[in-house]
Amino acid sequence: MPVTLKDVAHAAGVTHQAVSLILRGGPKAMPFATATRARVVAAAAELGYRPNRQAVSIRTGLASCIGLLLDMDWRRGAFAPPLLGNLIRAAEDRGLHVATSIMNDETLLDPVGTSLLLSHIFASGLIIDCHSATVEPLRARLNTARLPAVWLNNRLAADCVYPDERGNARRLGLELLRQGARALHLWSPGTPPEERLAHHFSYRDRWLGIEDAGAEGGVPTTLLAPSLELGVRERRAALAAALRAMAPDSALIAVMSPLGLEELVLGLTNERPPTGLRLGAISLGGPMCAVIPTTLSTIPWDGMATEAVAMLLEKIAAPGEPRPPIQLSAALTAPR
Repeated sequence: MPVTLKDVAHAAGVTHQAVSLILRGGPKAMPFATATRARVVAAAAELGYRPNRQAVSIRTGLASCIGLLLDMDWRRGAFAPPLLGNLIRAAEDRGLHVATSIMNDETLLDPVGTSLLLSHIFASGLIIDCHSATVEPLRARLNTARLPAVWLNNRLAADCVYPDERGNARRLGLELLRQGARALHLWSPGTPPEERLAHHFSYRDRWLGIEDAGAEGGVPTTLLAPSLELGVRERRAALAAALRAMAPDSALIAVMSPLGLEELVLGLTNERPPTGLRLGAISLGGPMCAVIPTTLSTIPWDGMATEAVAMLLEKIAAPGEPRPPIQLSAALTAPR
């Protein structure tokens, strides 16, 4: 039987009216002592209390709603505007609304804060783009709350949808080799390589994919990773120095939008790229400008959105059954 307000009230030692006010939050919860609020929230989480969907939808108008929870630290995700638009469209195609929330690690790792958040989520399930140390504690609390969830851009044993970053980078590298490149250079501004896995698996996997392509083609590979703290001028200088060191018929692969790649390359007014330079880009979203011919690997945002929404609906229908992970390949487009 579903857990009721009276069950939570009995466990917390308060009235069911108090439980209702505290779990709704807002000004009406403030007169209660902090310890009382924490006790009620903890009892609700431990018992797996979820608000009555029909009553909530009557009161809030949030029927047929799914939630989207995002990580505040962009380095740990690859969330892009095209993905948000596709998620909304995929949900609307199924008659669903999408409610979005952005949270930091401190909130997600705080048991009371997370439990209070979950007690306020009136969505039928969550699509989550959060990473690092928040994953396992949050998964445990979602299981306790019996809230179905699908993890986006996260490589887990189940209930996740993510791009094949290593395979996509390998295919891009092999295509550039097919075009005649004799060396592969990955331009990936960010934190040092040894720290990247703590942010998001994609950083490491892209480099491993380029190394795979280089090993198959018997050509050298180089990782160019200037600090994110550098400004545009400093990044241009770093790229200029790298270009000066490149041998003829090299390939430069950028992890950014193609437009950003062209801004950097076109900004090198005092440098001439090596003869036969080939350009590749792992697109994280944004328009493609055709000034410079670029071989483009585009993350399948539309496919990820469709698969995530479909998987979440399966989880809502059978919340106790884990779904196998879905890994998607990127589209590869070579210049004409």
